[in-house]
Amino acid sequence: MNPRESLFYEKKQELAGNNKPDQEAQRFEKLFKKFLEKQKKERSSLSKQDFLINFLEHFCVKNRIPFRNLMDHLERTLLVRILSEMNGNQKVTSQVLGIKHSTLNEKIKRHGIQFKKNSL
Repeated sequence: MNPRESLFYEKKQELAGNNKPDQEAQRFEKLFKKFLEKQKKERSSLSKQDFLINFLEHFCVKNRIPFRNLMDHLERTLLVRILSEMNGNQKVTSQVLGIKHSTLNEKIKRHGIQFKKNSL
């Protein structure tokens, strides 16, 4: 894990209110690393569509992760990452994502995301 990924992972856990990552998140992290390593080894210039198909095949078919679980994990990860970069500002985050503030708030509650705003 490179320093940026490590920092992001720690920040993600801090923002999510978890000091100890859960087993499912660890499993996704391992599988994602394996997937990226495989893609780097192949060094092929895949189209975005082929990359996505390979990604879904790796997780859903080869590793038998239900599609809904994968999408929930990706959504949660994306929310935590963008909230982190926006310093917890939900209004700006909702604008960046192109969704209503109320929709973002529902997603934060559904995923159990907790965060602290840092003073500037």
